[in-house]
Amino acid sequence: MKIFSSLITILFATVLATPSFAQSPATSPATVSAPSAAQPVTATGQPNPQEMMKQMIEMSKLNENHKLLSSLDGNWNYTIKMWMNPDPNAPPQESKGTATRKTVMGGRYVMMDVTGKMQMPGEDGKMKDITFKGMGMEGYDNVKKKFVASWIDKRHSPTTWKWSPCRE
Repeated sequence: MKIFSSLITILFATVLATPSFAQSPATSPATVSAPSAAQPVTATGQPNPQEMMKQMIEMSKLNENHKLLSSLDGNWNYTIKMWMNPDPNAPPQESKGTATRKTVMGGRYVMMDVTGKMQMPGEDGKMKDITFKGMGMEGYDNVKKKFVASWIDKRHSPTTWKWSPCRE
């Protein structure tokens, strides 16, 4: 299996995109500016449906960023070092496990399943090994030009959302 070190970097540097095609609030005819050639409007002031469809198709195309995420598909072993102790001379805490990444939705997203062991304080306050289980979904938002991801795991109830700009 491949050694996986960029898993956490990518995971925590990305977030799931919000809807990109929200309609703007209506404006009065007196304040409407001239329509642009890129997005002609109909006589009612609404965007041209055919032009909107062409733009949506163009924005949904796969690109090199989707291919980059897919290139990390496979089974990975990982080791994470965390400095949790306030003493700067204390050794880091290590967590080891496996991650399986698989491209889904026609290449638009990568689903990740992570399992591992880590140390957490027990009810008695002493450190003990626990099993860690998490799931992530990563993608690239062509409209916002950002990598996006969501993360859930069995130790926390909220969903984590992340995003990162694309470096071109």
